Amino acid sequence: MVGPAGSGKTTLAQQVMTHHAGTAELLTLDDAHRDPDQLADGLLGVRGRTVPTEDLSTVEQQPPLEPTIDERVASIASELEGRELLVVIDNCEQIADATVALSALGTFVRYLPNDAKVLLLSREDLSGPFSRMLLHGEVGRFSAEDLELDADETDRLLGALGVVAPSPQLVTDVAGWAAAAPFLVDPDGVQGFTACSLAEYLSVEVLGRRSEEERTLLLRTSVVATVTQRAVTALCGPDAVAVFDGFRTHYLPARIGSDSSMIYQPLLRQHLRECLEAERLDEVDALRRRAAELMIDLGRHEVAVDEFLDLGDLERAADAAERAIVELNERAEWVTIQTWLDRIGWDVFSSRPRLLGAYIRSLYGLREFARARALVRRLTLENLMGEIVTVDPGVVPYLGLVYHWRPLDALDLINQHEGDFRADVLRYELEVLSGNTPVTPPTGVDWSDMERIMSFGLLMQGRLDQLLLMLPSDSDWTSPSFYRTPHPLLGLVWCGELERARDLIGRVPDEVRSRSHTDLWHFQEAWLLWAENDLQGMLVAAEAAIEHSRATGFGAESCFQVVRAVALLGLERRQEAERVLEESITRSREAGLTAYVEWAKTFLGLVLLADDRDERAAEVLRDALEGMLASDRRLMLPLTGVYLSEAAWRIGDTAASRDAADVALREAERAGSMFVLCRALRHVPAVLDRQFGDDPASRWREPLRARADEQERSPIVADDRSDSVVFLEIRTFGGDAGILVDGRPVGARRVKVLELATLLALHPNGIERELLQRRLFPDADPRRSGNYFRQVVHKLRKITGISLSRTNDGLVRWPECVHVETTDGRVEELVSRAQASEGPERLSMLVEALDLMTGPFLCESDLEWAEQRRNEIDVFRSEFGREAAELALHCGENDIARNLASAVIAEDPFCEAAYRVLMSAEAHTSQTAALSVFQRLCVALEKIGVEPTQETKELLRHIRN
Repeated sequence: MVGPAGSGKTTLAQQVMTHHAGTAELLTLDDAHRDPDQLADGLLGVRGRTVPTEDLSTVEQQPPLEPTIDERVASIASELEGRELLVVIDNCEQIADATVALSALGTFVRYLPNDAKVLLLSREDLSGPFSRMLLHGEVGRFSAEDLELDADETDRLLGALGVVAPSPQLVTDVAGWAAAAPFLVDPDGVQGFTACSLAEYLSVEVLGRRSEEERTLLLRTSVVATVTQRAVTALCGPDAVAVFDGFRTHYLPARIGSDSSMIYQPLLRQHLRECLEAERLDEVDALRRRAAELMIDLGRHEVAVDEFLDLGDLERAADAAERAIVELNERAEWVTIQTWLDRIGWDVFSSRPRLLGAYIRSLYGLREFARARALVRRLTLENLMGEIVTVDPGVVPYLGLVYHWRPLDALDLINQHEGDFRADVLRYELEVLSGNTPVTPPTGVDWSDMERIMSFGLLMQGRLDQLLLMLPSDSDWTSPSFYRTPHPLLGLVWCGELERARDLIGRVPDEVRSRSHTDLWHFQEAWLLWAENDLQGMLVAAEAAIEHSRATGFGAESCFQVVRAVALLGLERRQEAERVLEESITRSREAGLTAYVEWAKTFLGLVLLADDRDERAAEVLRDALEGMLASDRRLMLPLTGVYLSEAAWRIGDTAASRDAADVALREAERAGSMFVLCRALRHVPAVLDRQFGDDPASRWREPLRARADEQERSPIVADDRSDSVVFLEIRTFGGDAGILVDGRPVGARRVKVLELATLLALHPNGIERELLQRRLFPDADPRRSGNYFRQVVHKLRKITGISLSRTNDGLVRWPECVHVETTDGRVEELVSRAQASEGPERLSMLVEALDLMTGPFLCESDLEWAEQRRNEIDVFRSEFGREAAELALHCGENDIARNLASAVIAEDPFCEAAYRVLMSAEAHTSQTAALSVFQRLCVALEKIGVEPTQETKELLRHIRN
């Protein structure tokens, strides 16, 4: 057992001896045992007897042959036969370099009988015979690493000393060294107590056993955290490397790395530093300077910065900081950066552009916006910004971020400089917030520290599909950052996935939410509470967001005021809500935050509707809707459209009412969720009644009623006569196949449930139960199929809350209060309406129908009727895809024609008509591309032994001419 002083070797050996079933003997070696005869005498004492006197008389009469030391110890070992003996030999390091004595100890161990065991304790490796025995497996070895305490053992040891809850610093100081704990805890279990005997212990047990050369090396290398050969050379000279290499066998309280580096135990290093300063004070500064220069050579610039700062060398600290700052920027180590620069001082770092750029970043990162704006103004006036941007293009977005609350000023500032992709992201978001025309998001997937900015722009535009792609997967959610989570979680809320949103936000550590952008977390939480109908909680969260934004100067109060007003409105505090919204509109308009003006006007319109101020409501809502449509800010459009539809109808403008409602529905469909639309309809349910009443076959069948309680739904029975109407959507295509009730997915992914729901939808007037069973379970006998059918019906009811009804004729069908729509049925409806239309209107309907067919019909079903329906729809897709492509070409929509024709060819590589459309579309931009399409057609047709038709050849000649 080899380990440093205080590692617990003797204590562990004592425990082994206590639990040993037989006899246990202890021999503690000292300097005298370096003499082999003294060692033999010591081993003889282990047996518990001395040499008999009669043997001495024999010596006087007849001189025997003098036995060798190896023969003597072998004899001692052999005589232990038949005794279940444990021999513990401590302090073996005393003879580690005494060759003869060490060899004799090896012989003793080798000749021990099988029922005797020996435990050797040493602070140094035992070479010689023990190296060979270790190699041959004759002895085992416990190393210093084996003796080091792990976290659980450290807790147990400190608990035994009376420490109930050890502080992190105490655990760090122990660092796995068993002897440290008693020195760090007083007899009453008080932490932080360092016994004065610790210094004495280390002086005697560690330094006292070292040569002067070794002691000098230990003291000098205490100025670095990790001791390596390069560190030894830099601090002690090249001759000291040999001394350092010897430490690998002279165990110290330290960790030795695979590269032979050494990290002293924290208490040992502290003691060494104290001894260095007490005995060699004149060397300390020079050693620390050499250590700092070494850190620079090794690329460890952060350590060098701290060392030079402590030495008062501000210029060298700034030099090292310039090298370290790029990595610190990437890690967002704003506190470290600001601490460094405050210590270095403006007079030194103001002439270094890279450090100035880091200072701007850190001020923003720590939300010291007033200081950041003052610094940006000063650097701009002094014409230093260009030089800063040249060496640090990544600082450009931070110039705009400090003016984020005034987007026009921020855009003006960042547009003066050439930045990296981060500037493009910020420019996109600022234009979304302030512009009056559509903005296209920059392309890419990894937005680094700008993900929060990027995700907010996507949120404002209602690009929920792109937003949700930013959510961390289950595998990497354990370490989320504030850049990745708030706005994508809001995307979940807008999609109605409240349980998932609540689950994911619950996994975000509190330190992440409180570290930075805390107001945005309150903002996100407020909307989630709104969706969960906790309006009082929403109000508290919104007010917390406002307070935090004001305290930091973030400048988003006008946005957060809208959320507060929504909560007030829901709590029937309309006057307060109106006042807050008017204030938000004023603040947002002054700052150029057009998007927040539209948000505030949306809910102000609802307040005005509640007070029957219909003319004013229509005016405010119309202004908000037009701005959202013009700028492509779609997030709130389902709400704004529904409220405007009600306001327009009240003032007698039925056409405007219908148009506004269509906008609301279209944007909900475009976002892929009816959740927010249903929320709006809860406030003005008459909108839904009018739309559905005017055209029962319209798309308004989907959001028929928003429910007050959407979490738990009572089953709907056949004789239900309530006014509530449930809309059931069955998505029948591709990987999106599933069931939605009132716009909310209900998790029906089981194939049989989906098949049952679809079959019932295909027979709206009902279907015989026996026929239904045979269609669902064609291979089962009637008795089993009946059981299977009942199980599937039960599962359908459980997930949807709907009980099937029976007609007087005994047919099974959906209840009358349930309006059912299937995606394939919607496709047929659109195609039918398209055939009665012409031109762009016909094209629009056909494209909408094709977009709905996101994959095969009920792709997981192998039932005969499903396969037949699948084939019918495949014919639909091919036929009407070709027709839509030709129509798009005729209408001058070349890009649409190109995409449609390509999709048809992907499904049917021999559709010559689609190739002609694609050739014509490509010819508008490139003759070469059109000829390439013709070549693809020839290759495809060659496989089936035919040539292109004359019509296609004529088109080719036309394109060539």
